[in-house]
Amino acid sequence: IERCQIFRADAGDADELMAVAASIDGGFDIVIDDGSHASDDQQTSLGSLFPFVAPGGLYIIEDLFFQPAHREKPATLRTVDLLRRAEVTGAFDSPHWPKETCAYLSTNVERVALFDSLSSDGSLAARDALGIIWKKSA
Repeated sequence: IERCQIFRADAGDADELMAVAASIDGGFDIVIDDGSHASDDQQTSLGSLFPFVAPGGLYIIEDLFFQPAHREKPATLRTVDLLRRAEVTGAFDSPHWPKETCAYLSTNVERVALFDSLSSDGSLAARDALGIIWKKSA
């Protein structure tokens, strides 16, 4: 794909994610998170990579409805629930982020939208397959 680069990193390793992101001149136009599908990894990736998304860019997380039982920690806030709350309130909060990251996301996210390609029900509860997070334009 022209002008497309694919990078791999450990979704749960913030340092590794930030090292990959820092190696990209100009940041990312679009990030598609198709990692471990575990909520803690999704949140670590979002908190680590979103600052490197270019103004007006997109951060996409797919398969929000599926967390592998062997990877999902019972006490972890599911990413889909975190995004549902952010979609309504604009606030981001996760135990996987320092306060500065929560503040950064709350300030720099233009909007959040959740989608479910298999449901005709448009309710917030049914939209659990794909999350798109828009970064504010400069």
